[in-house]
Amino acid sequence: MQNTGIVRKVDELGRIVFPIELRRVLGIGVGDPLEIYVDEKYIMLKTYRGFSCLFCSDAGSSLVNFKGRLICNSCLDELRPPAPERPETIQSGDGSAPRKRREKQSAMLERLQQLMVQHPNAKQRALGEMLGVTTGRVSQLYKELKERTI
Repeated sequence: MQNTGIVRKVDELGRIVFPIELRRVLGIGVGDPLEIYVDEKYIMLKTYRGFSCLFCSDAGSSLVNFKGRLICNSCLDELRPPAPERPETIQSGDGSAPRKRREKQSAMLERLQQLMVQHPNAKQRALGEMLGVTTGRVSQLYKELKERTI
């Protein structure tokens, strides 16, 4: 046991006030239940979580231990970020890349050509920033443009 050096008196109703510093350190909030243990001459308090969900207080059988706290599966699902939606792609008839990717690539190539005309001295990094892609992607697009012009 650690001595805090804090002394409090019991009031006429048998209550003790815990200092805010102690409650913050121990993570005790207003309305949190505490378990009381008695061992010979010591009175010990422990935060009581019971076997219910931390958020919704559901005491069902689907509780999961998440970072030392019990959480039901439905609350845990709400905490998870939603999975990113993938756009539907249409497989082309010849088994090559999906059409959406090809359409996006050709639009990106057209936009790169426009930017190269507007900014003839721009470096790949600047073009990448204008397109919203990496310098490596600009390099790939350059290669694609060269292949199309050959």
